[in-house]
Amino acid sequence: MATVLAFGVGTTIGALMGWRTTPKWIRNLLPFSMTFASIPSYLLALVLIYIFVYGLKMFPAGGAMASTSSQALPGPLSRTSSITASCPSWRWSSWPRRWALGMRGMMITIHGDDYVVLAQAKGLSKARVFWQYAVRNAMLPQVTALAMSLGGIVSGSALVETWFSYPGVGWLLGTAVANSDYTLIQA
Repeated sequence: MATVLAFGVGTTIGALMGWRTTPKWIRNLLPFSMTFASIPSYLLALVLIYIFVYGLKMFPAGGAMASTSSQALPGPLSRTSSITASCPSWRWSSWPRRWALGMRGMMITIHGDDYVVLAQAKGLSKARVFWQYAVRNAMLPQVTALAMSLGGIVSGSALVETWFSYPGVGWLLGTAVANSDYTLIQA
């Protein structure tokens, strides 16, 4: 869920940052995105835990496994609050680095291609040229990178899921390492 969310948000922001007719305030997101590109997901997870669990007391301290905590929300909302707290930390640091900056580079490259110039010369609307000609062709390397990153999700999520006590694949991997379950680790 976090990877798909980061892919959607990052690709859209990257496409807007690389298009010449985009408002200047959107193109000025580049320094902001470069700042978050250097923050690892496990460090961001610790900061979010401190802010939202202990500072603002919005989420339960035990994560998805907390059912007896006085801070835990009732029923299915408990799991929703855990996902809300942990999801941004998993991939927030990856959208600027991978998705937005990659899409920005592709949009800058594609902007002068013949099919974009022809679409503009035909008098098509700016939105149609942007979405159907530029973004659609710039998405090809992005989709390839998304497919490749789906296999690497487990690496960073093991720490984050353990800290948030969220029972996902990363948490299962951490439990398998702690119990020396080699067949589960290989799977």
